[in-house]
Amino acid sequence: MKNNKQKMKTKKLVEYMKLRSSIEKVEWGMTDEQMEEMFDMGVRYIFGVSIDNSGNLLLDDQEPYGGFLDNWNNVEVN
Repeated sequence: MKNNKQKMKTKKLVEYMKLRSSIEKVEWGMTDEQMEEMFDMGVRYIFGVSIDNSGNLLLDDQEPYGGFLDNWNNVEVN
């Protein structure tokens, strides 16, 4: 388990997946800790989303609609 002082690398992914699941009307049941454990084990493709080693979202093969990830990334940056 991560020390509270360490930044969670999957924070963006968790936020994105909660929004995506809400739009898809699917319950999000993963804990932050489960996502972080998967990341720590080297998993970089989770539920159709590819992430880099810093936790940045790169691609979503299961977007609810085209451009969903790009829109989310643009809002996240601004």
